[in-house]
Amino acid sequence: MEIVCLPENLDLRTLSHELRTPLVPILGLSQQLLETELTREQKNLINDIFVAGNQLLNLANELLKTKKLGNNNSLTDNDPQTVSFHKLNSMS
Repeated sequence: MEIVCLPENLDLRTLSHELRTPLVPILGLSQQLLETELTREQKNLINDIFVAGNQLLNLANELLKTKKLGNNNSLTDNDPQTVSFHKLNSMS
């Protein structure tokens, strides 16, 4: 993974929130669609959406981790600011 230097005044919590807000319905709806009867091509396309959404969610989490570690704050897997899609889905 490439290390990126971020400006100190960049509010990553806001950026992360702005990325996550539209991801909840994108990931949720694509997951629901994958459980319906679709053609193989349709399933592949919906799966691409789901995978890309998860990659964006992981990116948002990594940005927060990078910022926290840059500030010498501790970070654990249970950090409430970094979440998986399943945690997001259970919140909605």
